[in-house]
Amino acid sequence: MIVPLDVGVKGADSFILHNFIIASALARPYYIGFWSALNTYGFSEQIPRTTFVATTQIIKPLEILDSSYYFVKLVKRKFFGIKRVEIDRRQINISGPDKTIVDCLDHPEHCGGIDELARVIYFSHQELNLKRMKNYAIKMNNVTVLKRLDYILDKTSLLGNYKTIFKGFRPSKGYPLLDPLSPRKGKYNSRWKILINSRINISGIKW
Repeated sequence: MIVPLDVGVKGADSFILHNFIIASALARPYYIGFWSALNTYGFSEQIPRTTFVATTQIIKPLEILDSSYYFVKLVKRKFFGIKRVEIDRRQINISGPDKTIVDCLDHPEHCGGIDELARVIYFSHQELNLKRMKNYAIKMNNVTVLKRLDYILDKTSLLGNYKTIFKGFRPSKGYPLLDPLSPRKGKYNSRWKILINSRINISGIKW
């Protein structure tokens, strides 16, 4: 950590380096993603206490300067959709807005859960490119992402707005969990081939 000269000797004791800059030195390759990226783009009002870092390596969680860092290992085919942002004159890798949502659909447990993810999609869908998100899911070879996305859009009455994008989508066999954080029990939804093991709760409204 290089402390700027204008901070002075006394100020150096309390100089804080942005968590994303620290995270950028902890993994290769890497990008800031999941809940951390949601908050950066203003999709989530909740501020995660942990910095989520996507990488292709297995790295144990770390505690550095009273901050937590959690590393999510991704296979190489899922490692794309990255943009560069400047933070304190440093270039930092972060997932783009659409890739962030797709990653969270892949791993809702790393974005605050299915309720938080559904809330983001419900209130921010007009800021997202759902066609790009569909293509990202196909590139990742992950039908579960599309099942969760279409179910959320369906239950929140938004699917009709994007029917041309998802026209012809036929869910594959198998019933993945809607919410990986909840027990594996609930109702099997035959339309989207997904196990509804948790009700979606957005602003007190349950679906």
